[in-house]
Amino acid sequence: MVVQLQREIPDGHLLSNKALKTIARRQDCDDVLFELINDEFIYAVVHLTWATHKLSNQSYPLAWLYKNWQDLYDNRILVDKQSFQD
Repeated sequence: MVVQLQREIPDGHLLSNKALKTIARRQDCDDVLFELINDEFIYAVVHLTWATHKLSNQSYPLAWLYKNWQDLYDNRILVDKQSFQD
């Protein structure tokens, strides 16, 4: 997944030039959880586009950053869980 992300992110994207490690992928959508190495944020959830080239808009692929596990859990995992159950 890191290779795909690096293929998509343009210069200036909030994840460009960041060291990342794939942690998990949702099976019902294109969201992937990455760990950021040596960064102020520890986790990033990215909605991959599966483009075969760098995207031109610095806003894509969509990415959300989280400071720690509790931040990720409270503000993403629980929210996703609720929307999945609805």
